[in-house]
Amino acid sequence: MKIPLLDFRDYQLEAAAALDDPKINRVVLCWGRRNGKTLFTWNYAVKRALEEPMGVVFVYPEKETGKRDIWNAFDNDGLKFIDYVPDKLCKKKNKTEMTIELINGSMISIVGAKDPNRLRGANNKLYIFDEFVDTPSEALNVVEPVIMGNGGTIVLISTPKITGKSGYLFKQEFDLATKMDRRFASLRTAEGVMTVEALEEARISCIEKYGNDNWYRQEYLCDWGSIDSGSYYGDKIKQIEARNQVRTFKPLDKYPVHVALDLGMSDAMAFIFFQYANKQIRVVDYGENTDLSLKTLNNMLREKKYDYGTIFFPHDGNVRELSDSTTRIDKFRDMGWDCELLARESREVGIERVMDMLSYTHFNEVPTSGLIHKLKLYSRKYNDTTLEYLGPDHNTTSHAADVFRYMCSAINYIKEGFSAFAKSAINRKPLTTRPDENKPWYEEQENSTRPSDDRYTWA
Repeated sequence: MKIPLLDFRDYQLEAAAALDDPKINRVVLCWGRRNGKTLFTWNYAVKRALEEPMGVVFVYPEKETGKRDIWNAFDNDGLKFIDYVPDKLCKKKNKTEMTIELINGSMISIVGAKDPNRLRGANNKLYIFDEFVDTPSEALNVVEPVIMGNGGTIVLISTPKITGKSGYLFKQEFDLATKMDRRFASLRTAEGVMTVEALEEARISCIEKYGNDNWYRQEYLCDWGSIDSGSYYGDKIKQIEARNQVRTFKPLDKYPVHVALDLGMSDAMAFIFFQYANKQIRVVDYGENTDLSLKTLNNMLREKKYDYGTIFFPHDGNVRELSDSTTRIDKFRDMGWDCELLARESREVGIERVMDMLSYTHFNEVPTSGLIHKLKLYSRKYNDTTLEYLGPDHNTTSHAADVFRYMCSAINYIKEGFSAFAKSAINRKPLTTRPDENKPWYEEQENSTRPSDDRYTWA
C-alpha cells in the first residue's frame, strides 16, 4: 500500500525531506493560501507514525479549529482528511477526543492550546503547530524541552500574521530557521498555485470587505509587514517605523518625564512615561503589572529616578476607596506627587486623537516594544453577519491602548497651558533615593516646594 496517499508537490517533497533528516529538529513553513500546508503535514504525519511507533500531536489555537481543519475537513476530491489513514492500518479512532491509534501503537492526536499546560507530560516525538501565529507562545515553551530530550521534531505552520498572539515569534522562528543548520524554513506564496485572475479576484474581495488589501497580502502573498485589516493603529505605526521614529534614545535633560496611568481594578495596571518637547511626543518607557498597589507603584516610579513632571490619572482616579473613602488620586498626591485628573471622554474621540498624534510620536524602542506590539494588535471587532466593524475588541491589548489614549489626552493639557509648570519642573532635582514612606518627596529635597494646586490657571 502506498503511504502517504497524497502525491506531494515539489516544494512539499523538499519539506518532507527536511522532516526526514534526523539532523533537523525544527521546520518552519510560511505557506500562503492554497499551498496545501495542512493536508501535506497530515499526510506526512501519517507516514512518519507508520514508520515507527511514536506520538504525533497537531496543536491548534483551539481544539475546535483542529476539528474544522482536519477531523471534519475534505480535500478537493471529496476525500475526508482522516480517511488518508487507511482503515486496515488503524486500530481505533476516537471522534470525541480526536485521536487515531495505529496498528503499530502510534497515536495521532489533535489538541487545542487554550491551556498550554495540558501539553505537559507526554513524550511525543512530532509536534505540528498549525495556525501558529494565533497560538499562545507558552505552548511552544512547554514542548521544546520534550523534543530536545527525545530527538523529535517541531513543525510551525502559518501565514505571516504579525499581529497574532505569536506573530512576532513566528517571524523570529522563520528567520532563525534560515540561518541555523539544524532548522529548515520554506516560504511559498499563492502566486505559484493560483492564477493571476483568481488572485486579483481575492484581492478585490478583500478590499470590498475590509476597505484595504492587508488581509490579502498577508494570507496570499505572505507579506510579513501586513497589518490586521481591523487594526486601529497598525498602518500608522508602520509609517512611523519607516521614518525611524522607533529607535533607542534617552530622556531629554531639560524636560520633565510625565506619567499616564490606566488603573486596573481586578486586572492589569498600565503606565507610560513620556515627554513633550519641541512639538514631539517622546515615549520613554512603558510597563504593565497586575495586583499593583498605589504604594508599590509609588516605589517603582521613584526607583526609575526620572525627573518627573505630572502623574495623569484617568477619570476613575477620582473613585473613593471603600476602606477609607479617599480617592486614589488624593492618595497619590499625599505621597508627594503632582497629579492631574483627566476628563472623561468617549473612546472614539480618544482613538481619533491617537490617530492624529501618532504621526509625531517617537518610541524608545526596547522599553516600549511591548506597547508598540499591543498597539498594532488593537483592533475593531468585525461582524461577519452584517459585514460591519463594531468598535474595539476588549482583550489583553486594551490596557496598552487605553493608557496610550490617556497619554494623548494628557498632551492636550500640556499643549493648552502647561508651559509655565514645565519650566518650573526643569529646575527641580531628580529623585535620587527612595524617600521616607511617611514623608513627601518635596520635603526631602533642598530648596524644593510643593507645586500649587492652581498650576493650570493661566493669565
